[in-house]
Amino acid sequence: MSTRHRHLYTEIYCDFDARVTNSGYALDRSGSIESLRKLGSDLKSAVGKRFTFFMSDADEQGVPDDIMFNGIVIYDEAYGYLPRKMRMASIGALRFQTR
Repeated sequence: MSTRHRHLYTEIYCDFDARVTNSGYALDRSGSIESLRKLGSDLKSAVGKRFTFFMSDADEQGVPDDIMFNGIVIYDEAYGYLPRKMRMASIGALRFQTR
């Protein structure tokens, strides 16, 4: 399988089959928890932090065609821990500030 390019933020697995709202996916699944554990973190301490959320996938030839987006972890009283997508303007502003 080919490798893909790394992204601006630390990558955290997100099960995009675990939709709990029209715009959110549950992060309390084993893949997300394991990604955070490898970083020495957990869902509660990840709230407000920026990540690239991804779900691994590949085509028939093994070429990665992962699903991913940049966002932050939020906590919702009704739905638990969810990724919230960052707007492109926010990402651009962050890149400018970190140079």
